[in-house]
Amino acid sequence: MSVRGMLEYVAGKHPENHMLWCKNKYYTFADALKFSTDFSKYISKQTAVLLICEKSPQAYFAIFATILTGATYIPVNNKWNLARIANIFEQVLPEFIACDPEWAKANKKWLLDNEFEHTRFESSTAGELCLFRRNSPMSCKLFNYRREKNITDLLYVMFTSGSTGSPKGVPVSRANVDHYLQAMQQVFKFGAAESWIQSVELNFDLSVHDMLLAWTTAGCIISIPAEQSPMGPRFVKKLGVQNWLSVPSSAARTLSLGLLKENTMPSLKRSFFCGEALPKEVALAWGKAAPNAPVFNIYGPTEATIAFSWHKFNPQQDKAAIVQIGKPLPGLSMRLSTHHEIELGGAQVFAGYLQENPKTISKPSKDSQGGFWYQTGDIGAIGQDGEFIFRGRLDWQVKIRGNRIEIGEIEQAVRKATGCGLVTVVPVTEIAPGSFDDLYVFIDTYIDEKDIKFELTTYLPPYMIPKYFSQLMEFPYNSNGKIDRNTLVKIADESILAKSNIHRNRK
Repeated sequence: MSVRGMLEYVAGKHPENHMLWCKNKYYTFADALKFSTDFSKYISKQTAVLLICEKSPQAYFAIFATILTGATYIPVNNKWNLARIANIFEQVLPEFIACDPEWAKANKKWLLDNEFEHTRFESSTAGELCLFRRNSPMSCKLFNYRREKNITDLLYVMFTSGSTGSPKGVPVSRANVDHYLQAMQQVFKFGAAESWIQSVELNFDLSVHDMLLAWTTAGCIISIPAEQSPMGPRFVKKLGVQNWLSVPSSAARTLSLGLLKENTMPSLKRSFFCGEALPKEVALAWGKAAPNAPVFNIYGPTEATIAFSWHKFNPQQDKAAIVQIGKPLPGLSMRLSTHHEIELGGAQVFAGYLQENPKTISKPSKDSQGGFWYQTGDIGAIGQDGEFIFRGRLDWQVKIRGNRIEIGEIEQAVRKATGCGLVTVVPVTEIAPGSFDDLYVFIDTYIDEKDIKFELTTYLPPYMIPKYFSQLMEFPYNSNGKIDRNTLVKIADESILAKSNIHRNRK
């Protein structure tokens, strides 16, 4: 049964089950169905809805409704600057925008300039949601994508950081998601009506893991603000949650705050970590805090539909400092290239980016049987047990506090903001392989750090704005004549250490 069929079946059979806890209130599948009935009067099958909302009941209901209707949802963060949202809009040209009233009011001129007309959408089941229909004759670009890729049903499009200086759209089909849900259920055997913590933003594809695994099994999402993710164990204890998923850095902050006391989360049945390398010390501490929940490290890029492989953490057998990423889900394949790059093949691999760019390094390719393989850019190895091990990145794509970032996009934004040509950005304060705490900018011209950070808010969301800036008159170069980023990382680390020592001495 497809995800759409499962949602219809569950909502029809268990209308009074809780499907969402958000802002201290529970909502049922009956509430979601009522909203969907109202919403489907405006949207239709294969239309695209750009969702610009905070994590609210109406945002979750809108996602539920688009899936039931057969439309495609494109979630963006309502706190992102308009330039980034406008870039995404131009790449999609969606027929509809669903947004918070405050966002609509603040961006009324932009909506009018792009020929959006406010509809009279109303629903009694959640707070207010503004729905706009585009009157422009230009067709949605998802239509051309579906035709070129021979895909009839796109469930969502996630936009990730792009190496060419612009966000890149990753369209994920219903078939991709159907395989993920079936494979996860086959391995983990989720029970009916379980609850699931959701701490990530809706524009992060890990949100799909929580929502659809919960909703297709008559379960409930416990939605907490992303900034409260380190406080998640308190919600688990308060509401008796059974399933957890977060990025490892969130759990690491929970540990540093002293909130992972032994046996504080006895209700948890499963703990999933994804999106970054998982340090063993975090897995150990988490396992003690949730003694009834095995710790699972799941791995996979957005392009391969949420997660592709899994490993059950074993405190006695897992000796490495970083927990391995394991073996592929049923029906999927993993391999290493001659350069030790991890490649993924199977039904969860997407068909290609919304806008193909020759500068894009990683893209899917077809094998002799017509299936797709994706080159992840991740360096890997295979252990003696046959499971895969993550070793880092081939390129300069990094994770900053769980967010996937292309260094090239940051550099392009700094060039725009300053007018300078020589700009290099490097990640600093490594938490685990490929995962860092901050970014450091080197530039060949004097800048005022406060001014540049303010200017960058025009181009970048808050999590992508670097913390450190330095003027560098002479950049180091390697033997190939390219800027030596490894040397810049050392310079950055020394600078941060020096500033830290000065701060301590002043105290």
